[in-house]
Amino acid sequence: MPRSARIVISDHPHHIIQRGQVVFVSDDDYQYYLDNQNLVLLMKRIAGRQTRHVNRLENRSGTLWEGRYKSSPICVNEYLLACSRYVELNPVRAGLVTEAGAYRWSSYGAKVGRRIEFRGAGRPSKTKK
Repeated sequence: MPRSARIVISDHPHHIIQRGQVVFVSDDDYQYYLDNQNLVLLMKRIAGRQTRHVNRLENRSGTLWEGRYKSSPICVNEYLLACSRYVELNPVRAGLVTEAGAYRWSSYGAKVGRRIEFRGAGRPSKTKK
């Protein structure tokens, strides 16, 4: 049975879920991930490119992911806020940090006015907006 097509709406946020192993080992890994722009291409490349990248760095093999990614367009502001809370609090729920802003690869800082820029070799630098 063929897979059903995903709904992708241009210029709309999407809630994307991709469960897997440790994906970011360093700031450079995160920058490598951010180099992708288009949602469909991003997820396709992540499945292969990020896996190959991390496997090469960690001298391992196999996939990072637990199946295909799931995505749903966000068309209601209340759902956008709920998704943002869910995403930003995931590292807290997983016990990786005690507060959302402490997770190094979070977008939380940008959302609360402490923008984080990546420059050079992917080293983060915090700037006030």
